[in-house]
Amino acid sequence: MSVKSQLLLVLLALAIGSARADQVPTIEVFKLTSQTVTDFVGATVYDVDGLEVILSKLSEGLPASPELAEQMAKARFEGLGAVGTAKLEEAAKVLGQTAHYGLTKAPAVVFDGKYVVYGESSVAKALKIYRAWSAKNGGVQ
Repeated sequence: MSVKSQLLLVLLALAIGSARADQVPTIEVFKLTSQTVTDFVGATVYDVDGLEVILSKLSEGLPASPELAEQMAKARFEGLGAVGTAKLEEAAKVLGQTAHYGLTKAPAVVFDGKYVVYGESSVAKALKIYRAWSAKNGGVQ
């Protein structure tokens, strides 16, 4: 199956209006940490597996003893500090936003919090696909 055929545009909005084709939508990119995204200037990029990565690092080298592992894990969480805690909270929020949008694959490029292009790692290409779809459907908002 080609990349083009893998692209799936999912309509998540209930309200449909009109939008100018030259209007720049709000763009959010949801990807895995192992994925590279290009042309993302002006887009907000999120790693959907960020929480998993953080928790994996925190659990590295824990002993087999449940009691000792619990003590070490607790000490590691307490040692995160403000920056580490903020990263943990942000990673959890990204998972929440992913669930809110109903995203099922990565990368996913979300336009105006309503429309999704799956499988495209170039934001410029995803925007082109979105605009073509929007123009074909009389402009959406």
